[in-house]
Amino acid sequence: MKRLMIIGFWITVLGAGCRSIGPAALSRDRFDYTLAISDSVKNQALLNMVKIRYGDVPVFVEVSSVISQYLLENDFNYSFAWQYHPTVRTPGVGGLTRYAERPTITYSPLSGEKFTKSMLTPIPPSAIFFLIQSGKSVDFVFYLCVQSVNGINNRYDGPLRSLPISPDFIEILTRMRRIQQSGMIGMRVQAVGNNQTSVFYFRKETSNEISEDSAWVRQKLGLDPQTYEFNVVYGATSQNKNEIAILSRSMMEILVQMASSIDIPADDLQQNRAYAVASTEDPLAELMSIRVRSGREKPADAFVSILYRNKWFWIEDTDFKSKQLFSGLMTLLSLMESDRGANQPVITVPTG
Repeated sequence: MKRLMIIGFWITVLGAGCRSIGPAALSRDRFDYTLAISDSVKNQALLNMVKIRYGDVPVFVEVSSVISQYLLENDFNYSFAWQYHPTVRTPGVGGLTRYAERPTITYSPLSGEKFTKSMLTPIPPSAIFFLIQSGKSVDFVFYLCVQSVNGINNRYDGPLRSLPISPDFIEILTRMRRIQQSGMIGMRVQAVGNNQTSVFYFRKETSNEISEDSAWVRQKLGLDPQTYEFNVVYGATSQNKNEIAILSRSMMEILVQMASSIDIPADDLQQNRAYAVASTEDPLAELMSIRVRSGREKPADAFVSILYRNKWFWIEDTDFKSKQLFSGLMTLLSLMESDRGANQPVITVPTG
């Protein structure tokens, strides 16, 4: 009898001590869901890049909400019965602990107007310069997001049209990178009437080399050599010497360009299952390309990998340049979400 009461006491104590699972679940599950959502976004982006090369339809599905519900129940019971003729004592003790987790994940396909705004609408030129202002490399941002600046063309490797890169475009990016590293460029937004306009400016140079670079860029873009501030507009050509006209790309065009560097198996190219990309000796194209490898076997050490048509495509975890470029692509995808509040995953964890 005494032993059973002691057992019952400890069952009750232990059950009471495990009543709350909320704080422990929060730190654990928030980390786990963050990793899972991050990996799924990377996999989806790489999958759509590969599908583009194979002429397949890219599909984007957003994780709109994550609801994880927990249930923890503790129950203890003790009984004792006394029977006569013959005298029998019948004690009993029992306990029950039940734990359940019920995650619910909601997906929303990117379609209709949301797809048009997010994937087919050109990136606003102001957003491009703000990316540069935030510390992104000017040559990376321009090579990825800009098709032309004041009529000077970037490279494009689409399946229906292909454009070579202008040598002047390469030189502009090279000099702009040096100017950026010197801290001599900037961006601001100012009100003009009822509208807001973006202004890109060169700070007055402190060295002969930067002064030469700044003068060369302004001369090549057809800008006023005596002016340091220029309005940023969307378009193929500028209307005057105080404008920088940016013909920016949409996210779909950026994905097409990034897909051009995927290592498509030779037999798929020979069988016309995927489109081929003309080789180039442009060093900038090699520097700004994401190296996506392919093979029959699942990679052992990959930053991101997907299986498509019984073949694996992946980015090596040791290829830091490609990882960095791919992460920049993820930043642009987030930037172009038309309804940021609706698209962000909401994690709700009821723990009562």
